[in-house]
Amino acid sequence: MGSQFGTRAQQFFIEEAAAAIAMFDAEMRFVAVSRSFLSLQEFQVNPAEVIGRSNYEIFPDLPQNFREINARVLAGEELADSETPFPRRDGRTDWIRWRMKPWRTAEGATSGPSRVSQRLASNSGSDPRIPLCRAMLYGSV
Repeated sequence: MGSQFGTRAQQFFIEEAAAAIAMFDAEMRFVAVSRSFLSLQEFQVNPAEVIGRSNYEIFPDLPQNFREINARVLAGEELADSETPFPRRDGRTDWIRWRMKPWRTAEGATSGPSRVSQRLASNSGSDPRIPLCRAMLYGSV
């Protein structure tokens, strides 16, 4: 896997990035992933532990709409959304912003999708923006 993606320095850069970044191969196996991405997904492991493993093995409860997005990006589309609900096993819903696009070989062939994500809020009440959002929605601001 490593020689397909590039140098160890590039992998290190992604692993340590503050942004939530993941790169997959054409079979949706992790090629590179940031600690921030794994933290966003509430998966507390070292990035090296997921490299080469399937996204669907690591996250078996991934909703069907995300699987469809992955397929579209593998087919060459660039997709993004500024507010997507992401249901959690414990019943919470996180709201995320994400962008996916294919990463390509030097010849232009699609190697797999890349994803950059950001958690905007959670309905757990732990995000300090939630009371303000609720107040704005219900007119008490």
